[in-house]
Amino acid sequence: CYGKSLVKDGAELGLIWTEETFSAYVQDPKDFLKVFLDDKKARAKMSFKVRKEEDARNIYAYLYSIGSK
Repeated sequence: CYGKSLVKDGAELGLIWTEETFSAYVQDPKDFLKVFLDDKKARAKMSFKVRKEEDARNIYAYLYSIGSK
């Protein structure tokens, strides 16, 4: 289940998951949404944070590699 901020506002603003946006989101979901949505009240349901940028990029690369073809 995705949070309201991510679903409603992200869709309205045209959020596209690129390596850059995905990496920023998984490293700090709440902060990413606050900045992307320009909303200090934005919240994320994802409580886990990927600590290292390299790890976030590796996760993105893996998910991209198994995505629909």
